[in-house]
Amino acid sequence: MTTAHSLPDAPRTHEPRPTPVGVHQLGFGFLPAFRDIATGETHLSTNGDGSLAPVHLLDGIPDHWVLQRDQQARVVALRETVIAGYLRGASFYTHRELQDFLPDA
Repeated sequence: MTTAHSLPDAPRTHEPRPTPVGVHQLGFGFLPAFRDIATGETHLSTNGDGSLAPVHLLDGIPDHWVLQRDQQARVVALRETVIAGYLRGASFYTHRELQDFLPDA
């Protein structure tokens, strides 16, 4: 079970975690998103009202990805196959993939 505190950005390894993507990458069209690696289903990160979120939030995550909510209905656990990353156009990128990203000229 993936919890809100342990959301992976890729299948777990013993390698160090990547550095978070900075705001400068958002200028290149990267939007915070989540992907279910078992199904390929991808969703942009949204606020509770459905508007796009500037960071990874669990508020707008699809209900069928949620395994558990707390008493205030906040997401506390997701399917283990859900990862955080970024969407640019139709392509999904993990945090690790963005470490080597070279901006378009």
